[in-house]
Amino acid sequence: MNQPPNEVPTLEQCIRWIASLGGFLGRKGDGDPGVKTLWRGLQRLHDIAETWQLLKQLNC
Repeated sequence: MNQPPNEVPTLEQCIRWIASLGGFLGRKGDGDPGVKTLWRGLQRLHDIAETWQLLKQLNC
C-alpha cells in the first residue's frame, strides 16, 4: 500500500485534482477551473469512491 505524502496538499492542489477528473487540462493559459468542471469532477470522484467501497466489500 502507498504511504501518504509527508506534506498535506494545498487546497489549490486538491481543487485542481478534482477539476482534472472533470476534464480540466491545466494548461498555461487555461486559468482556474470553473464551477461546471469542478461539479463534474466531484461526481466522478463520488463514483470512484462508491466503486472502491463495493470492491472492498466483495474482497472480504
